[in-house]
Amino acid sequence: MNTDEALTRLERLGFENIVISLKAFDVPMMIRAYRLASETFAFLKSVLLKARPSTPFRGPPFIQGNKFTYIDLSDGDLSQFHGHERIFYRGEVVFRQDYVGGLVVPKDPKAVSVK
Repeated sequence: MNTDEALTRLERLGFENIVISLKAFDVPMMIRAYRLASETFAFLKSVLLKARPSTPFRGPPFIQGNKFTYIDLSDGDLSQFHGHERIFYRGEVVFRQDYVGGLVVPKDPKAVSVK
């Protein structure tokens, strides 16, 4: 199956696609497929607006919507954290993501100017 056939097949299944090409060779190097992309990311945005002050890096641990459910399992605080979040649409995973982060502290605080 070539790239065009794969994209057409995904579109028929209700996926929205983003293709990132390697310009030097003009060939696709990665395809991301999103199912229910607009609705899913609207729901994710509403979830992220409900982040707790103690863990502001993603949403709360659990939110149940009409069609969507959000689950986040995270560990740590702002200095260092990691986690895994999932969004379900009527019980089926439509989005998942692992994440890591933390504070970036310069080696020489005097070298950074904060205005």
